[in-house]
Amino acid sequence: MAPWYLGIDNQSVGPLTREDVLARLRSGAVTLTTLAWCDGMEKWEPLSKTELADADEPSVHAVHPSVDLHVVPAGPVVSLTVVAQASVTRPDFFAGFVIRAVALAVDGVLYLSFVTVLAICFGVLLGVVMGARGFEPDKISKVANFFAGILLAGFGVFYFGILQGVLGGSPGKLICGLRLVQADFTPVGVLRATLRSFAFCVVAAPLGVGVLFLGLHPRKQGLHDLIAGTTVVTLA
Repeated sequence: MAPWYLGIDNQSVGPLTREDVLARLRSGAVTLTTLAWCDGMEKWEPLSKTELADADEPSVHAVHPSVDLHVVPAGPVVSLTVVAQASVTRPDFFAGFVIRAVALAVDGVLYLSFVTVLAICFGVLLGVVMGARGFEPDKISKVANFFAGILLAGFGVFYFGILQGVLGGSPGKLICGLRLVQADFTPVGVLRATLRSFAFCVVAAPLGVGVLFLGLHPRKQGLHDLIAGTTVVTLA
């Protein structure tokens, strides 16, 4: 019989026999939301979606998930991808406007701090190089301003797109205990996080109406979330 592997505490645990897994379910050491994999499965799935969920074990079915955040193992190798298998009955599961505004303020401070340091370093280097080649100060200033704009936009894409996609949330969100996921609670990914960042710029332009919409949505999704197919949830 094919061995089983379980995703527990950010690690792939196994190989385990079918009986070992059922015993862990009966004892409550794992739940039906715990991710599992064995030969023949295309990808890791919660135990609730495997044949073990159909086992004739009343004590197994008595274990019900509420909110569980897992690190998804990729085969026997663990990858740092977070999937939310959640009960949306918890009223504070979807992050509301206030906590997201706080996270955005933290991101603003961090983003401006980093980009300011980068701009100063780049400006000094550019000034030294162009000054050594005999360029006038006015010319140096115009070139520096042009590249500063590119740096500002480029770092924004990196911070709110690439970094957020890799980490599963911007630094501000993670500090505030939030996680950015797809609408089905699967990992957001870099492309979707980048799309969301561009959508945010668009919907926030008309007096932030598109962002304020999240206060009315049952899943706390702003228009940018609806466009990108994302939502923000709490880790607690």
